[in-house]
Amino acid sequence: MKYLKKAPWLAAGGAFFMSLVALLPASQNPEARIAATSQPSHQKVVSKDSYCALEGVGEAVSVAQVYDGDTLLLEDGRKVRLLGLNTPELGRGKKPDQAFAREAKRAVEHFFADGQQIWIQTDSQLLDKHGRVLAHVFKGGSMEQSINLEQTLLESGLAWHVAVPPNLGLAPCLANAESKAQQAGRG
Repeated sequence: MKYLKKAPWLAAGGAFFMSLVALLPASQNPEARIAATSQPSHQKVVSKDSYCALEGVGEAVSVAQVYDGDTLLLEDGRKVRLLGLNTPELGRGKKPDQAFAREAKRAVEHFFADGQQIWIQTDSQLLDKHGRVLAHVFKGGSMEQSINLEQTLLESGLAWHVAVPPNLGLAPCLANAESKAQQAGRG
């Protein structure tokens, strides 16, 4: 089976939607896999009018800080890395921001600005090698009436889809969101 792997960022304008197809092992980090002992919060993908969500219950959380377009800090101190996408990186030290990095961060901050309840939902692997929670992020009064952050970023062209095993629960739906942006010339 083929999976998408994180695309390298190309200089000056970048390959915003570029994805490489690669065969990846079932786990990129055995230690994180062992540390992640609780069960994923889903059984299958829920499909209602192209809405990307996993069946099951999400965890209600509060966001303390947005680090960048794909990483958050929760009020309880946990860091969350969004699943299914990558966004341009903010510059560090003397490195400049990648194109659209600030726009992606602002879009995430705007997503949380209306004060709606925030939910996270995990997939198969719960932690990455940096100890961050790997999760899908939603906002809304309930999971059933929520909006998916990753889907929003992909459809706006501010992120590109990546599918990294074993967290593939929403891969087809998120790939479709990216495809919509490409067809509309966004990103």
